Amino acid sequence: MSVIVKQVSGWLLNRDRILRRLAMSLAGVVILGVAVGVNMSARLGMDPFGAFVAGTGLLSGLSYGVMFMAVQAVLALLAFFLDKHYLHVSTVLSLLLVGPIAQVVHGFIDLNFPMQGLALRLIVLMVNLVFICLGSSFYMTADLGVSSYDAMPIIAANKTGRPFRFMRIISDSICAFVGFLCGADVGIGTLLTALALGPVIDIFNRKVSRPLLYGWKGQSDDRAGADQEMQPEAKIHS
Repeated sequence: MSVIVKQVSGWLLNRDRILRRLAMSLAGVVILGVAVGVNMSARLGMDPFGAFVAGTGLLSGLSYGVMFMAVQAVLALLAFFLDKHYLHVSTVLSLLLVGPIAQVVHGFIDLNFPMQGLALRLIVLMVNLVFICLGSSFYMTADLGVSSYDAMPIIAANKTGRPFRFMRIISDSICAFVGFLCGADVGIGTLLTALALGPVIDIFNRKVSRPLLYGWKGQSDDRAGADQEMQPEAKIHS
């Protein structure tokens, strides 16, 4: 009887953990999509990957949402051959939702609440940067895969032994430069995101997302079991 109780308890615990991961992954993707859209409306420089997508979209004539999905699909194929561990539910959610959500939010704000004045746009930019990092941290920590773009610096960090935040700055800087050359909206927002995204995501991972997902003090057993499942993701922060 005790064996059955333990099996049922283990199944319920595992199901609860999976549901929490799914919820955190979806929440992170939605937050990120909305934040990217708000950032576009602030017009102080898109996030580096957004600038890359917008710039290549200008060259190809495709909308932001369509180009976002196309670029993510190509990067997903590359990540599959390098380290497919990071391709999962979050990868699909990001590919299908972030670009379209950002495009809808951007259009809605510009139509109904156009941002006027540099001071307001700067405030929105700074607050929105926090939400971009929070959204990224949520779905990365859920360990249900990450967007194919986010997988690139993670894989590079794991293969080179360099810190994730360092590799993230490099990948963001490259995207921002390419976006600039292609005529995308590159500005102070792009620079701040390129420099801050990696370190701030790292802080959110350790201080917010992991404790929120695995429990705060008093839930060490759940955290310990989760840490074993999260070994590949944990290497990001070494």
